[in-house]
Amino acid sequence: MINIDVLLSELIDYWEILAYQLNSAETSCMEMISSKLSENELRVIVFLGKNDDVRMKDISDHMNLLGSTLTSISDKLVEKGCVKRARAESDRRIVRLELTEKGRKVFEELRKMKKQRGKNLLDLLEDEEKLTFVDLMKKLAERSKKNEKN
Repeated sequence: MINIDVLLSELIDYWEILAYQLNSAETSCMEMISSKLSENELRVIVFLGKNDDVRMKDISDHMNLLGSTLTSISDKLVEKGCVKRARAESDRRIVRLELTEKGRKVFEELRKMKKQRGKNLLDLLEDEEKLTFVDLMKKLAERSKKNEKN
């Protein structure tokens, strides 16, 4: 029988080690891309780069931000030329954001750096372990999304 307390303690210990390494890698990627972009600005760029037809509300829900906070972030991104706003024709209250060419380049560069960091991590594992690891991460991500909605 599994001792869940022992398993959870181990999980937390390993999770903290990996989280620290991944956060450190992400921070260094962000610093390399642009010291002129804040962490939240980069998070918005990543969300826009991964999703189409994005409303401000979609971003604020995903990032758990107040509308006023997201407005401030998006204002800065528009000023920096990374994002443009568009109002929906059907309902002028709906504001959509999309990446400009500059924003797309920032997203692609960040993605490229993260892929390299991910490759460095996966290279520590055997081929079968890589497949198992990615499959388990996928399951956790999908199930946690479903659990969030309930």
